[in-house]
Amino acid sequence: MIFALYFRPHLDLIQKEGSAFDPPMAVSILGGHGLLAKQDLSDFLIAGELSVDGKLRSVKGVLSIAMLARDQKIPHLLVPSRNAREAVPFH
Repeated sequence: MIFALYFRPHLDLIQKEGSAFDPPMAVSILGGHGLLAKQDLSDFLIAGELSVDGKLRSVKGVLSIAMLARDQKIPHLLVPSRNAREAVPFH
C-alpha cells in the first residue's frame, strides 16, 4: 500500500511552517487503516520529518517538544534518533 500526501494550506492564506507533524499524520493514517497494533496513541507525542523516500529526519525544536510533553504529562515521546539526546534530559 502506498500513500502520497501533499500538505498545502488552502489558498496560501496560512504558511506551512516546518514538517514536524508529518510522522503523527502518517501514524494516524496507518492507524485509521488498521495497520497498527496499538489503537490508542493518546499517551504519545510524536515529532519528526518524513523525507520523500519515507525516512525519518531530525527536526529543530525537540527540546521544546520534550518540555511540552513533560509539562502536559504525556508519558511517551517519539522523536528521530538523531534528536533523542536533546529530548532525554527533559522527558
